Amino acid sequence: MTSVREDFRDAYAAAFQEYVSQAGEQGLERAYDLGRTAVSEGVGMLDLAAIHHEVLAEALALASSPEEHQRAARAATEFAMESLSTFEMAQRGFREAQEAVRLEQEHGAQLRALADAALEIAAARTLDELAELVTKNALDVVGAGRAAASLRGGDGGTLIHHTIAQVDSPIQRTERRGMPPLHEWVCAGGEVVRLNGQELEAHPSWSRQDPPAGTASWLAVPLMDRGGRNIGLFHLSDKRDGAFSHNDEAILVQLSQIFSVAIENLRLYEHEHDIAQTLQRSLLPPSLPEIPGVALAARFRPAGAGDEVGGDFYDIFEMGSDRWGIAVGDVCGKGAAAATVTALARYTLRATALHEREPSRILGVLNQALMRHAPEQRFCTIAYAAFEPERGVLEIASGGHPPPLLLRGGKVETLGSSGTILGIMDDPPLHDSPVALEPGDTVVFYTDGVTDAHAPERMLSHEELATGLAECEGYSPAEVANHIETLALGGIDAAPRDDIAIVVLSLESGPSSRHVEAAGTVEMTLELPPTAESAGAAREALAPLGERLDPARLETIRLLVTELITNSIKHGEPGDAPVKVKVTLNDHAVRVEVSDGGPGFEPPPQPSDPPVAPSGWGLYLVERLADRWGVDSSGGSAVWFEISASDRN
Repeated sequence: MTSVREDFRDAYAAAFQEYVSQAGEQGLERAYDLGRTAVSEGVGMLDLAAIHHEVLAEALALASSPEEHQRAARAATEFAMESLSTFEMAQRGFREAQEAVRLEQEHGAQLRALADAALEIAAARTLDELAELVTKNALDVVGAGRAAASLRGGDGGTLIHHTIAQVDSPIQRTERRGMPPLHEWVCAGGEVVRLNGQELEAHPSWSRQDPPAGTASWLAVPLMDRGGRNIGLFHLSDKRDGAFSHNDEAILVQLSQIFSVAIENLRLYEHEHDIAQTLQRSLLPPSLPEIPGVALAARFRPAGAGDEVGGDFYDIFEMGSDRWGIAVGDVCGKGAAAATVTALARYTLRATALHEREPSRILGVLNQALMRHAPEQRFCTIAYAAFEPERGVLEIASGGHPPPLLLRGGKVETLGSSGTILGIMDDPPLHDSPVALEPGDTVVFYTDGVTDAHAPERMLSHEELATGLAECEGYSPAEVANHIETLALGGIDAAPRDDIAIVVLSLESGPSSRHVEAAGTVEMTLELPPTAESAGAAREALAPLGERLDPARLETIRLLVTELITNSIKHGEPGDAPVKVKVTLNDHAVRVEVSDGGPGFEPPPQPSDPPVAPSGWGLYLVERLADRWGVDSSGGSAVWFEISASDRN
């Protein structure tokens, strides 16, 4: 370094002496060249300044007059400034390079954040979730203070779903008719728009509402579907660090494209999901029938997200006087082709059951229909039973399906055998297995989704299923179905990999009753002998209502029913006519009616004080605890009351 400095000093001194003696542009060019040499050879600015002072001191020492002294000083300033200009230019270039690197790094970080956001956005399952994810990600990716998404209704109508995200604030959602004029102007233009605060307030379409007054900067891009139709607007306000840049525009355009595709995919998914759900519902009975003396429950859970029609189905239908058909089946595959086979199976079973009695012959006819009319490689398994409740007889045949299970006295046994799959051979061996049911028996029909819900990672063995069912002794059919479904899912949050269908029937003991579990509605009718034990039997029979009611409401209903049954037994007509209890539960209220064969009576004045005598408490409690009540004497003696099903009613 010493040799370089000495060589440079000699060159600098010679050039400086020449410039002092001659001056002129050529000398300054030499100073500029020396500055470049210093930069290229690593002579620092401090070294250059030191060399300059040394050379200047020598020149001043040689000056013989004040004029020469002044000329040397002035020339030195000019020469030094020119030689140092190279350092200034190099420094400026370095700063610019640093800024370019910073911007490039910032843009790279935005692109990485955009890629992460795209994965998150693709997982959204509702429009609200999607809009929330996009706006929140925009705040971070672009560094905006506010992000908003305005989405037109799915039918292209005027309803606008508006979602706003702001830094350190909760998400805001609104629905409104139409967009502000400025938004419509951007959507009509079809291109990204960037405005500062002054340009925004001067714009003829700005309505001072969105973006609000005081906005410093605004960046907006229309959302377009694949057909070029506008589906909304995505816009940002108030860049947190400076103003929105061209890079921000590029990022917003890419984010809006991801957003638009996700909106279309989600709306397509929702449309297909609705179609699948409608088709699935059409392949299942809308409600369970009322069978005197029998309680029924059913569960159906499609695999995955439910956007495809499942292959499992169940059906319960009347075949004649006190004769019912029960079918639980599993069609190979999913989707439209599986739905075709499901419909073929259901309606073939129903039609054949009108003229055939034996389950094996009914399944034989279905097998022929599958061989002739089902799509290629579309077979199914079915457990089918003919049920005669009054005789307590259940006759079962199975076509390759898991046989039903019988719960009796805390023990579980298998009814019949699996048999041969239907739809793969012309004349499969099919056999009937009659079973004599006893009061209190529970029979469970199910599909292999119960055992294979999370296969292959988790499989439920036949022994584990039987053990779980044995725990359900004394349960209502609805409670049994819930228990089996919970056992099948195994506490795993993920959707099952296979459809689950469960049908549970119980031959009731005690009072003759009808219990219907349907979507949103439960109906129950009890016929009780006019004896003191009937009040307790009614309380026990009302226990399944606890699946839909909180304990306090259930206990109130059981208390009032007990009081009214006691009144009927005390004051009704003597004889063997039963006391009837009819219960109807929907999402809003429970209505209970207790009737007997008595002559009827006029309701007494509303009691204000508790009765003094032991009697009279029944109607007093009804008045105090029910939301509404009354007396119907048009066909005997009946007292009814209603209680809201929840605190919201």
